[in-house]
Amino acid sequence: MLEDTKKHKPDAQPLLHCANLLGIDPKKCLYIGDSLSDFESAKRAEMDFAVASWGRLKLAEFKNPTYILQHPNDLLAIIL
Repeated sequence: MLEDTKKHKPDAQPLLHCANLLGIDPKKCLYIGDSLSDFESAKRAEMDFAVASWGRLKLAEFKNPTYILQHPNDLLAIIL
């Protein structure tokens, strides 16, 4: 929820809060997003990032995402 953290994306706080609630090391997380604020938040939280590239975003704006997903099914190759 928005009110769970004082800071919001692109700050890392929301992602770190979620990882903490789940009891997961942020460095073992994969965050999937479609915006630069998603990407920046993941980088600041030291999480891997998969850009969902099927929207209207400009893929060139994402500098070295961990993964580029062309289709939602591409995620299966990463997690399986």
